[in-house]
Amino acid sequence: MATRSVLHNQSSLRLEARLLFEPGVMVASVPYQLRSSRNRKPPTVTPSPGQIRRGIVAP
Repeated sequence: MATRSVLHNQSSLRLEARLLFEPGVMVASVPYQLRSSRNRKPPTVTPSPGQIRRGIVAP
C-alpha cells in the first residue's frame, strides 16, 4: 500500500483494515519505484566467514 511510506506502518495497516469493511470502498496495493532509486548502486555481496575457505565463494 502506497500510504505505508507516508504513514507509519501501524497507522496504514489500521486504516487499510478499516477501509476493507466499508461498503463501496476498494483498497488496492500499487507498487511504485522512486526516480532516485534508479541511480542506486546494487548492494555488494560480502562472503560469510568460512565461505572462501570452503570454496563456496571465489576470493
